[in-house]
Amino acid sequence: LSFLNPKALRFMLVSLDVKADTMVSTLGKYFFQCAIEAMNENAKGVYITLTENPNISEEDKNMLAGIMLKREMPSENWKNFEVEIPSENQKKIMTDCLMRLRMRTIERETASIKQKINDINEEEQISLMKKIKDLVKEKNDLTLKLKSFT
Repeated sequence: LSFLNPKALRFMLVSLDVKADTMVSTLGKYFFQCAIEAMNENAKGVYITLTENPNISEEDKNMLAGIMLKREMPSENWKNFEVEIPSENQKKIMTDCLMRLRMRTIERETASIKQKINDINEEEQISLMKKIKDLVKEKNDLTLKLKSFT
């Protein structure tokens, strides 16, 4: 959504405080940073700018196109409105995606901690176990929020 609509991207940046580091993969971070640059340069279409970027490989452009085709596209009528924030449905889509991204980050972080935990002293283990507990609580809270939105 944010690649199709600069207003949606701005909403993510300003209202939801999304940053490139929010993205899980290196490629996702790169795409997001390119999208921000395109928006700041007042490019007509962030997605078009990304697909025309010579620094993005054809393989990555094809992957981006696949992602864009899989999602539900906003109505053509959306272009006729001059509003500053996306509709409630689009806000929900963005918020859900961000919560799911955070949940994936939590899962990766937890798995990484579990791999390290046997190789450290007891005091550090206790600290990491607390970190795992906090991450699991955050993930459970996000899961409840996602369920309450549906």
